[in-house]
Amino acid sequence: MSPQCRKQKEAVSSLWMAEIGEANSSRQLTPGTFNDIAPEISPDGRYISFISDQSHAGIASTIYLLPTQEHGESLPLTSTENKKPIGMYQWSPNGKYIAFTSADEETEKKREKREKGDDAKVCGEDWGHARLMLYLAYTILPSPREEHTLDGGDIYVMNIQSRITRKVHRYAIWIQDLNWFEDDLVWLHMEKAIVAEALRRCGHQLVAYAQEGLTDTLDVFPDKRLLSARWDIGEGWDVSDDGGIAVCKGSPAGEEVISITDGHEVQLSSHSNIPSGSLRYKALAIETETQDGLPLDGMLYLPTHGHKPYPAVVISHGGPYWRVTEGTDPTLLSWIPWLLSLGYAILHPNYRGGAGHGARYAETQHNIDSTRVVSAGYSNGGYLTYFALTRDATFHFAAGIAGAGPSCWDTMVLTSDVPTFQGALTDGLKSPLLILHGEEDIRVPVSQAKSIHLALRVHGQTPEMVLYPREGHVGWEKLHVIHMLRTMETFLSKHVPQTMEARD
Repeated sequence: MSPQCRKQKEAVSSLWMAEIGEANSSRQLTPGTFNDIAPEISPDGRYISFISDQSHAGIASTIYLLPTQEHGESLPLTSTENKKPIGMYQWSPNGKYIAFTSADEETEKKREKREKGDDAKVCGEDWGHARLMLYLAYTILPSPREEHTLDGGDIYVMNIQSRITRKVHRYAIWIQDLNWFEDDLVWLHMEKAIVAEALRRCGHQLVAYAQEGLTDTLDVFPDKRLLSARWDIGEGWDVSDDGGIAVCKGSPAGEEVISITDGHEVQLSSHSNIPSGSLRYKALAIETETQDGLPLDGMLYLPTHGHKPYPAVVISHGGPYWRVTEGTDPTLLSWIPWLLSLGYAILHPNYRGGAGHGARYAETQHNIDSTRVVSAGYSNGGYLTYFALTRDATFHFAAGIAGAGPSCWDTMVLTSDVPTFQGALTDGLKSPLLILHGEEDIRVPVSQAKSIHLALRVHGQTPEMVLYPREGHVGWEKLHVIHMLRTMETFLSKHVPQTMEARD
């Protein structure tokens, strides 16, 4: 578990464990003072391995081992002095090995040259490739983000006894979820439309997680369905060899961990502690059609207070390959509960390609004022906000709030750590705009915010812009999150107030 925002510079996360089938059996394993992530249970169930920066917060990357049954100290398995991040890692089926990938540490010679300023990077010679430590199947990916962008990755198979490797395949883009299925190696990649989102082994079978509209599914290959639910499962799931399921079950009140055995559901955790009846908003699923007849869905959040007809904010989600459902915890984006508390309705559409739709449904069915609708979004949603406010359209947004949004996809290809999509913005603003961006963002570099801010000023327009030092793409410091929300409140109260009287 990790907090939504940080009280300190370094990120923190804690590990929890629960017994399948035992209600409220979750217990905390690590105190949450360091960034403890990526837990894996050993094949015999005696230990939990995880990656942590316990030796040097925010710097180190070490695999630790922790007993599952008795209280004990976590023991480092890899060097506590390593600073290069550990990537993929996995237990061997017999529990004798843990295989992982990590780039070579800086040598003493390179450190001395860097300290002297003699640190030019020669492309092709100075790339820090990830190294494998005893692994059955693995990818070799250049570790720095620029080289990952440009060079892609290879899949190899290794014979542990002979150490002989065999190249299986190569992709120019990233590869995910390598797994064995009987004698076949199976993986997912981002070259075409994704059918499965993630893979897990279940005994001698393979289980795939997929999304169908607002429904999440778990299926055993080739044709057995384990679960079909309108939740957000995401990465929070696993399957035991006997077919038991542990999964995160989302709801507007928050996420909890549940287990499902023979169709019987048991809640294992109690982290949210928010009774559904105490929520000051309603969450409604929207399923409609686009103007050309294709299905479209999303979520509509309505405040239970404030003045009708409500002003509304259309929030375009990030990803862009993501979606919201009835099980999405709206606190995952702190903007949503804050804006709801101010009396704004929230329309959170899912994409059909690159655009959302649903304003007509919201206006006719749920008492929303179509003259006071704001376009807002973070990451790819920020790009759509730029797009919505700079292009002529049949629907006019009263204002816009763009968080960490790309503005020039051509330069994104060369500067982002995930440059997978391209596009462009051209025309001037049609409505007031607030730009919010972290100065240390490597996903959407801050140059994207500065460039559109400068371009609009050249057009004689003055969008508001706030930049946040030390902040990356996600996981912001608490004081910066508070400042961001207050800035949004001030901006909206000026341009799209909660009541028409406030505007007058």
